[in-house]
Formats: sequence, C-alpha cells, structure tokens
Amino acid sequence: MMIRALIFIMLILSISAKAQYSVSFLNKIKQTDRIEVHYLKLKKPVVYKTTDSGHLLFFKEQIIKAKSNPNLKCDSAAEIRYFRKGIQIFKAYFSSRSTGGHAGSVVAFSTDNSNIVTLSAYNVGMIIDEVYYQNTKQNK
Repeated sequence: MMIRALIFIMLILSISAKAQYSVSFLNKIKQTDRIEVHYLKLKKPVVYKTTDSGHLLFFKEQIIKAKSNPNLKCDSAAEIRYFRKGIQIFKAYFSSRSTGGHAGSVVAFSTDNSNIVTLSAYNVGMIIDEVYYQNTKQNK
C-alpha cells in the first residue's frame, strides 16, 4: 500500500513539474557566443559587444534562470541580442532607472508562447548600467 501511495505521489509531481522552457530553447541560449547590448535611449547609438566568457555566462543565466513576475514592467531602454556564429538567435529587453526606465532593473523576453518579465541579475544590470553611464558621460 505504501509503494502505491509513493508511486501515485511521484506521478502527480512529474505531471505538475513542467519545465520552465523547452530543451531546444535552453540549448539555443547555452550556445550563445556573443552578446550585443543596443542602448535605445541615448542620443547617439551605442552598442556594447562582448565575447567575454564571464559576461556571456551572466547573460545566459539571466535568461535560463528567469522567473516571471507579472507585477514588473520593462521600459525597454536597451535591447540585448544573443548571437551564435554571427547569427542572432534571441532578443531580450532591459530597463533600469540608470538607463532611463521607471522600474527597477528588469528584463523582458518572449519564448515558448510565454512573455517573461523578471528582475535583472545583479551582474547583468551592473554591466549594462556601467556601459550606459560611460557613454552618457562621453555624449555630454
């Protein structure tokens, strides 16, 4: 009787434990080899490009570990483009108070028929805000 109850519980958990993203989407993000951040609210167009493995890891984890929060809003102050072998494979949007947004540091993207709005990872937000700050100083 105990074994049947255990099997029943495991079955219920396996049915309700839905993966947040499809395996193909996760593999696509994991294969990213370059990131570009396009700043949308600067007077002159600015693009931050990186292939730094540490920065790539931060940006990949930002998407892979995202948990949607419907109470957040993204003002789209920057567009984050993910590339693999020179081909754009994914796009997300970023905003923070530093980049001209009205909410906190937020990332928004769409995938698997879902719209995700999540708080930005600290390290991603710092990279984007620092480049923005450096470019606003230069544009004055």
